[in-house]
This record gives sequence, C-alpha cells and structure tokens, in this order.
Amino acid sequence: MGEVKARLAGPALHMPGVQLDVEDAIAQVKERYPGRSHCVVSDWVWLDLGAPEEVLQGIREQGKQPVMILAFNVLYDSLDQDISESWVRTQPMVEFSDSKFFVTAHTVYVLIGDGQRRQMQLSTALRVF
Repeated sequence: MGEVKARLAGPALHMPGVQLDVEDAIAQVKERYPGRSHCVVSDWVWLDLGAPEEVLQGIREQGKQPVMILAFNVLYDSLDQDISESWVRTQPMVEFSDSKFFVTAHTVYVLIGDGQRRQMQLSTALRVF
C-alpha cells in the first residue's frame, strides 16, 4: 500500500471529515440507509475524475458523478468480516450527504476523519488502484 500512497504524493486540498467511532458510524448509516451494504473507512482520498467529455457524460447519464473515494483503511465492511489490511476504491458517486455518507450504486461509505481531495484521470484510477 505504500507504493499506492507514494503515487499520491504532492499537494492536495484538505477535506474536513467527521469524528465518529465505528459503532456510531454503523448505527447512523443503518438508520439513514436501512438495508444497504455499508463500509466505514478512514485515511481517504476524494478523487475528482478527469476523462474525455463523452465518458464523463456517460457517467452522468447513469445518475452518477465522476468522483471516487480511495480509502486506505477499512474499519468495517457489512459484507466482509475479514478486513485486516483492507483498502477500497469505490465506484462513481451517486450522492454525498452530511459530510460523511458517500453513496454509490451498491454501497454507502462512511468517511471518518479528515481526507484529501485530488484530481486524477479516470484511466489512472482504474489502472493503478
């Protein structure tokens, strides 16, 4: 994972996050999005994706935004109890709310702690991570 983080070296925008413990995060996501798969993460990077306009338009036509999260620390995953040394790259965003719920088509991610915001080409995000 160190080499992945090294690829993200350099200046980034700071994104303030929420301070919650894992149990509170799980309770909040279950209340707000009952029945949805969910994942609690920290040490995250918000990736604003660049791509040719027709690719970006295709993403938007599917009801998604050209944004992904790369999280280096999975604290809880409702679908996988063996999360030791886990990281995740999400699918494109459908919704972002309450400064912590990053929603994709299939999963709700709870972003714990502060993060970074970076621009990255979609092709790079898909190839490298």
